[in-house]
Amino acid sequence: MRKNPYNPSFGQKPERFLGRDVIVYEILSALENPNSPWRTTLLIGVRGSGKTALLSDLRESIHDSDTVVVFVTPENDILDDILSQVHENLPKTIAKSIPKPSKLTVGGSVEFSTSDGSPAFLNNFRYQLTSMLKLLQKKGLKLLLLIDESQKHSASMRTFIATYQHLIRERYDVNLVMAGLPNVISDILNDEVLTFLRRANQVILDNVDVSVVAYDYQEIFCKRI
Repeated sequence: MRKNPYNPSFGQKPERFLGRDVIVYEILSALENPNSPWRTTLLIGVRGSGKTALLSDLRESIHDSDTVVVFVTPENDILDDILSQVHENLPKTIAKSIPKPSKLTVGGSVEFSTSDGSPAFLNNFRYQLTSMLKLLQKKGLKLLLLIDESQKHSASMRTFIATYQHLIRERYDVNLVMAGLPNVISDILNDEVLTFLRRANQVILDNVDVSVVAYDYQEIFCKRI
């Protein structure tokens, strides 16, 4: 029995991934264009519309060594997850200069051990992420944040969006793609603290065009005959 090339499995990209080429192209192109509206993009779709598969395709499509990709799902604490993944993906030459995390704080940030007696208030998400971005910037590296299954009305989400807004204003080379259900994204956009995201590029994941599916069916089946 031949494997179905169109069958996704728990968010993994299927072998034949159709109808999202333009979206992937625009987001990847935005990495090189600081003025592109696609640098902050919201992917909106119902369950089964391919949000996770699209994010996976984005991650797999980036072969550029100057882009650090962080893919998180805010099931636990999105702030700790982002910090740990950025730190994990730093080039070794940069990572050596950053103290390793010693413990997790209740406030939702990784606390770094320091030997210079730095004050405790520096152990917060914005300070720690900005510190790593400064090192990335010195090396000419950019950051792409992929957030899957976005959650609404959480303190961590508010902290993350507020921090991202500051990073944009301070002209760090950071990009964001958030995916979520229509009602969740709607609640996020209507949150009084998260109004910044209303200016983000919004992409609704509709059904793939039937003509695209028909053409691909013809191509794949002809090859198998």
